[in-house]
Formats: sequence, structure tokens, C-alpha cells
Amino acid sequence: KNFKFTTPPSALPIGRNHGDFSVSNMIFSDSYYLVDFLDNIFDTPINDIVKLRQDSKHKFYFTLSQKFNIKVDSVLDKIDKEVNLNFKDIIQSDEFRYLSILNLARILPYSKSEEETNAILKAVNELNTTSSG
Repeated sequence: KNFKFTTPPSALPIGRNHGDFSVSNMIFSDSYYLVDFLDNIFDTPINDIVKLRQDSKHKFYFTLSQKFNIKVDSVLDKIDKEVNLNFKDIIQSDEFRYLSILNLARILPYSKSEEETNAILKAVNELNTTSSG
């Protein structure tokens, strides 16, 4: 299916970011640590929220790890609630939608099942038909 941006962003905020801010690049112990920083074609902090939500909302961490863990799933749900609460305006922006669609399209080839593929395509379609304006 073809997707067309109805209102692509004219500019993205530029700023410091991790570049690959996903659960697989976090170490949790007595504190938490971020590892494996990555250069990105879009140097925008919005990308960090997009990448975090690829795990917290879309559960891509389980695709990469190839195992489901109920504790991790619960933590991801909590993270997603906090992200939604604290970054609501960003998540509702066209810039976030644009980067989310690009990110989901990027992870689509890693899908391990038709169910995952359909879930990713559904998320892309929902993002594509939602506008902040």
C-alpha cells in the first residue's frame, strides 16, 4: 500500500539526542545506563521519543529479542504511559508523526510474522490518517 503525507513538516527541531534510544540500548541495574549512541540523519530529540515508542507502544523489542517477557511488557506499558503524559504535545505533532512513519517503515523488514507486519502497517496507517492541525 502507498502512503502519502498529507502535511509533511517543513522543519524539525535540531538538538542533542541519543540516536538509537530503544530498550535494547539501556542497561538497568541500581541505576540506568544508555549505550550505543548513534549518529542519525535527523539530529532531533523527537527521534528519541520515536525510537522509545517503537518498543513501548509497538513492542519491537520483543521482535529483536525473539522472546516475550511479561515483566518487560509491563515496564514498556508504564514507560509508554509516562511518555504519553510528559510528551503529549510532541506525540501529537506532525513532526512526530512523520518521523514515526519513517521509523516504522524502517523496521518493517525485520518483522518476523504476518501478524507483526500487519500491526506495523496498521500503526503507519493510523499515523498517516491523523493530523495535529
